[in-house]
Amino acid sequence: MEKQRWLEELRKRLAAQGLPASYVERAALEMSDHIDEIMEEKAIMKIENVRDRVGLPADLAQTAAAEYRKRLFCRRHPILTFIVLPVPTLMLLSMAYYVWAVCLSLVLMPFADELGENPSTPALVLMAGVELVGIVLLLASYCLPAVWFCRMARTSDQDWRWPMLACVILSCWVALRGSSPVGFGPVGTFGLIRGIVMVLPLTPLAIGALRSWWRGRRQLRAVA
Repeated sequence: MEKQRWLEELRKRLAAQGLPASYVERAALEMSDHIDEIMEEKAIMKIENVRDRVGLPADLAQTAAAEYRKRLFCRRHPILTFIVLPVPTLMLLSMAYYVWAVCLSLVLMPFADELGENPSTPALVLMAGVELVGIVLLLASYCLPAVWFCRMARTSDQDWRWPMLACVILSCWVALRGSSPVGFGPVGTFGLIRGIVMVLPLTPLAIGALRSWWRGRRQLRAVA
């Protein structure tokens, strides 16, 4: 029971360091095997003695996190990750958006007559669905890269300025691209995308600021 509590505390400490769940479980399993080996060496050894020998969960979590982060590409090359990589990331998204637009045009081509000046009710529903899909793709094109860079910064324990810089680059690039994150116009006829796209370039900045604030709050709680 004492061993399980110790391992559970270790898992919590490792998770608090922002490490992936797979790494947390692997580290906990290795420490469990290590404790079993120690207790087999001296069968009369109590769990308190084992704890003194292997160390405190907090210290082990910090050591494991430091060793894990040394191997991360974003930790070793922050300039390449947070300054150079954002633009190619959006370029890849532009290619995906282009493929989606071409496929959508091929699907809607047989319905060109029904989507004329006086569309029927099914055509209106279809256009509304197209608008909704377009909005979702726009949001994903803006938000997912920002969340990804913020998560990489948290996992590698980088300074908050690095993910914020990446989010600034994302926002600037998106604003320069025009009405959509990849240079395409709004889809459909309702113009729903055109109405919200004016504020979408600010979403990477908002995500970066929110993640930085949340991370600082967690660090203050940890110190307290």
